[in-house]
Amino acid sequence: MKKVIVLLFLLFGLFTAYNDGVFDLSADFITGSVIVDELDPVEDIYFEILFCQVENCTQRFLELAEGSRMRCSFYDLDVQEIIDVMQEKDPITIDNHNAKDVTALEFVSDGTAGLMHNKFCVINESLVWSGSTNPTFNGFNRNDNNVLIMGSEYLVQNYLDEYYELLNGDFNGGDSVEYSRIDLPDGGYVKNAFCPEDDCREIVLDELSKAEKSIYFMTFSFTDVGIAEVLIDKSDYIEVEGVMESKRFNQQYNVYRMLNGTNVTAIADQNKYTMHHKVFIVDEDTVITGSYNPTKSGDSRNDENLLVIKDDDVASRFLEEYSRVVNLV
Repeated sequence: MKKVIVLLFLLFGLFTAYNDGVFDLSADFITGSVIVDELDPVEDIYFEILFCQVENCTQRFLELAEGSRMRCSFYDLDVQEIIDVMQEKDPITIDNHNAKDVTALEFVSDGTAGLMHNKFCVINESLVWSGSTNPTFNGFNRNDNNVLIMGSEYLVQNYLDEYYELLNGDFNGGDSVEYSRIDLPDGGYVKNAFCPEDDCREIVLDELSKAEKSIYFMTFSFTDVGIAEVLIDKSDYIEVEGVMESKRFNQQYNVYRMLNGTNVTAIADQNKYTMHHKVFIVDEDTVITGSYNPTKSGDSRNDENLLVIKDDDVASRFLEEYSRVVNLV
């Protein structure tokens, strides 16, 4: 009898809660005293990947720019064809060290504020151009670099928000990204962040900590001891190896010597120009890339963007590039 009374009491409570709006069974998630975050958006994102040592990044940029509205943030720019095209576009946000004769909003980097280090464009509110590549002659022709062209309404909104923050003078800060994760229909995902407001370092640490099979990396500047420690710990039971820009080995706090003598295989690149990637490949299915170098400045002082893409096809393309760079050594 007591069990029946308790059951009736619970049913009455649920009925009352439902009618009081505590549980909205018609919604996608429960509201009220039991709170579950709204689901991440799901989108079938278009990806196009370019590696500028082997593909013509200048030509592709100009093709996309023709007749398009372009809202861009560049750390550096010196390709005259692109400068000519951008004269007719919206203002560029650019680091003041690299401002050229082009309509641009410059950011002062006084040695404490960091750099405006982004390399992205929003094209016609339908595509995002991002990655490690500055639109310079070296960036497009000599350096090892990557470009991601992505068709995504959510990423477009994220990058537009960042562009307008910068345009309005909100450098090295601003609001947190609106769509921090977008799920892909096949079970993958894209994470998007802007440093310093979105804790890029923590996102990288979280993704690396999930590795169960392998981590491969290509890094231009690498001084973050915490990230290096994760690689060392992981190398005790999975394969961890990477290529590092040799011209940065004498950089203060560079972790190359720290990695040597461990189970991490750290290789000096042999590009006489620059190995400019900022890439980690986790378990051969997840890619971390963007403008963010694993450094203190990249996380807390510069204005940067970061992408984490869990997608087999994208990862396959980056593994091909990793193999190419390693085989040049």
